[in-house]
Amino acid sequence: MKTDLRERLRDELKSRQKSNQAYSLRAFAQSLQLSPAQLSQIISGKRNVTPKVFDQIARRLNFSPFERRRLFEGTVARDRQAGEEKRSFQLREDQFRLISDWHHFAILSLAKLKGAKNDPAWVAKRLNIKFYEAKEALLRLQRLDILDSGPCLSQKTDPLRIASGVPSEAIRKYHRQILALAEEKITETPLEARDFSAMTMAIDPKNIPLAKKAIESFQEEMVSLLEKGNCQAVYTFSCQLFPVTEALDERTPR
Repeated sequence: MKTDLRERLRDELKSRQKSNQAYSLRAFAQSLQLSPAQLSQIISGKRNVTPKVFDQIARRLNFSPFERRRLFEGTVARDRQAGEEKRSFQLREDQFRLISDWHHFAILSLAKLKGAKNDPAWVAKRLNIKFYEAKEALLRLQRLDILDSGPCLSQKTDPLRIASGVPSEAIRKYHRQILALAEEKITETPLEARDFSAMTMAIDPKNIPLAKKAIESFQEEMVSLLEKGNCQAVYTFSCQLFPVTEALDERTPR
């Protein structure tokens, strides 16, 4: 016995066409009280079968209780599981992109500006990104239930932060994008509207954990300082601390 409703429908259509060569998919759909397009998409697997549609088909084709149960488990339950897996994959992809692509956090900061619009064209112009990037990012933030879907940019959640100290390809990609963005801005942005500074020093590596805590504290101070008043622009404050010397192999003679 068939366990897939789609195979059962294909067989039923072939059987009716064998008895009547003029019998069409449209006539079959009409007998099931479905549209021809809906039936075609179900048979081809392009459309999932909902419990409501399944019940409708089962009644019109007079499925036995046993056949009804087998086909439901083989089609509707499987479609539902596939849909959940697809949504789970989409969520994982959305979460990765949220962290790895810099403009997501920039959009959330844009929401703090007066008159910020939930509009891809407006966002793309303000952040100097492509229209499709802005559109995808806005939809992603709405799917993740972070951004409201109204006409104004409005964040629904508390401020988001990227966890530090945890290796992640998404986080590494984010920092690479920020560094590339900084490389652009060092030539495009007037000196009075930016600040780039760096210093090189000899250090005791044992002090790095203390340095990380000091940097985190300083970042919070910068946020408190710069977010005061009438916010009109979105900035990125980026800080890096890394070695320029290679680790010394203790076995190598000095």
